[in-house]
Amino acid sequence: MAPTYQTFSAVLPSSMSSAFTTDKIAGVNRCCCESPSSFGVCGGNWRLKMGSSRRHFYGTQLEVRRCTAFGVLCTLGMPEQAKFGAAIKSEQYNELMQKQMMNPYEYHHELGMYYTPITENLLVGSQPQSPDDIELLHQNQGVTAILNLQQDKDIEYWGIDLVPILHKCEELKIHHLRMPQARDFDPDSLRRELPRAVAALEKIISDGGTVYVHCTAGLGRAPAVAIAYFFWFHDMDMETAYTFVTSRRPCGPRKEAIRGATYDLAKNDPHKAPFEDLPDHAFTDIAHWERQLIQERIRSLQGN
Repeated sequence: MAPTYQTFSAVLPSSMSSAFTTDKIAGVNRCCCESPSSFGVCGGNWRLKMGSSRRHFYGTQLEVRRCTAFGVLCTLGMPEQAKFGAAIKSEQYNELMQKQMMNPYEYHHELGMYYTPITENLLVGSQPQSPDDIELLHQNQGVTAILNLQQDKDIEYWGIDLVPILHKCEELKIHHLRMPQARDFDPDSLRRELPRAVAALEKIISDGGTVYVHCTAGLGRAPAVAIAYFFWFHDMDMETAYTFVTSRRPCGPRKEAIRGATYDLAKNDPHKAPFEDLPDHAFTDIAHWERQLIQERIRSLQGN
């Protein structure tokens, strides 16, 4: 069923101490039917479009649309003073991301966790911010494992308290696995980390689990892991795998990290030309024997 929308409008209060609560528009909680590339996502079956400024929420006209295909209302969850600060951090983060990643995508921490089901047992998204987000993933999506690619400094920058999140995972018997070696916006470190991350992902899925893979924004490291998984384990070439993920979750992970990791795993000749000397199309597809070799090497990492 194609979504249709009912439109509501409201103006946020100008007072820094006022929060925009559910009784002022409508709603109960969250889901994720819209892309963040052109609309801010409140985490629910609503989407909101900012007026003249993405940074300044107070006194800003909002357009809020209820997705009638899902029929679920959502709290707008708009910022109090702390969330206003998060909005400033988001803008600074986005400026750096767009410069380093050379893509137009944005992350809005103040609007909550935003995730996308890629398949029935794989979801990709942004960082959970509270135990409630873990509860949501468990109840709404049946998540049994979380693969967290963030470094400590990523979590600290956003002021996330990981301890209660881990407690909630333990309570719900969700396996929480951290793999923090890949740095944000760094394709070289991502290239090195992809084999281990895909090994963990493939093991969870092959054991029948449902996994949520996240980094900070869910726009770089996490989707790159998903793309590499489909490339290496689902008989797709890289462009097909890339489109499969990005058509569901608009994002722009660096292709050279995935190609480089593919080269590293498929290399069985010490005299093979260095990856940096190869043309841009090299290792965007692989032979059957190369895919088998990659899968063997990935699975050999699963006990490590």
